[in-house]
Amino acid sequence: MGIPYRQDMRRVRRNRIGYFGLPGSFTHEVAQHSFARHELMPFHQMASGFEQLRAAEMDRIVVPFENSIGGAVPDTLDLLILLENWESVFAIVGQMVYAIELCLMSRAKSDRIRRIYSHFVPMQVVRGWLEAAYPAAEKIVVGSTSAAAEQAAEDEAGAAVGNAAAARVYGLRMVARNLVPPSTNVTRFLVIGLHDARRHSQGRGPQRAMAHLRLPNRPGALADVLVVLKHKGVNMTQLLSRPVQGQLGEYQFLVEVDVPSSGASMQGVWRALARQTSSLHILGQYPVRWIGKRLAE
Repeated sequence: MGIPYRQDMRRVRRNRIGYFGLPGSFTHEVAQHSFARHELMPFHQMASGFEQLRAAEMDRIVVPFENSIGGAVPDTLDLLILLENWESVFAIVGQMVYAIELCLMSRAKSDRIRRIYSHFVPMQVVRGWLEAAYPAAEKIVVGSTSAAAEQAAEDEAGAAVGNAAAARVYGLRMVARNLVPPSTNVTRFLVIGLHDARRHSQGRGPQRAMAHLRLPNRPGALADVLVVLKHKGVNMTQLLSRPVQGQLGEYQFLVEVDVPSSGASMQGVWRALARQTSSLHILGQYPVRWIGKRLAE
């Protein structure tokens, strides 16, 4: 299912960066670190960020991709996959890795908390802590951690799981910090740009690349893809599957790989993979940057 679209590149706002969530979200923190000299604009729904990028209202957007405890962010995965016309419009132009400190914040005293708000990924990450500390509190999933802080600020018996920046933005008191050790709670964020924004992805240091592929429905189809990567000496860093809409039992994949440090072109790898797939779309080749101190892997 393609998205017919023609982009007038002259209309792109070169200094406007979109980020998922409200001010004070984790994605806002990451955008501030990486784009301090740009105008930062929030978007509240993941799909709206992609739409604003496509409409040239923003130059790039920053979205959460995967958490080391809660796993991949489904909304991001589905939006990457659903853009069939990806290569002519969008590209992944960067990845940031950030150690997350999760906090509990509230206007209420700790013994008066009856409702706890957060995005579903942090809620999963701290579920054990919440069940031990607040077993009777209602756990309410909202669109982002910043939206959770906003909800908690309006709820006399509410609290939010989020970051310290959100507490400052929404005037909340810290109830508890470091609900899980930041060393085990790491989130990857993707920077998505328009096709010509690939120029931003140039730089030194480690790089990764990602492709969206569909496989023929035959035995060993996925194994054949893995054999290609093995023979090419390319390290696969992630393999994610998602169902094909309307086709029960059919799946599509996002494959992320390390780009060889030798500087060798990935074109030969993509050509070899294309011969083993029903379709292959290259989503981008991009630098990987750690924000703050890099943790031991």
